[in-house]
Amino acid sequence: MARARRPLTALCAADSVADVLPDATAGNVLVAITRAGHICAVLIAIPAMHTPAARAWFTRTHG
Repeated sequence: MARARRPLTALCAADSVADVLPDATAGNVLVAITRAGHICAVLIAIPAMHTPAARAWFTRTHG
């Protein structure tokens, strides 16, 4: 049984992304892009909601 390579190493060693993910469909790629976008949005939103302007908005409208 072949030992699995680390994702970044496998991606760098491959000639194309299709070599690393031969069974990927358009739906799989769309879901992966959507998940990556959601993770980026959450990572931006967490510190953004602790800014003084956001705190004032939530206090004013929901407090």
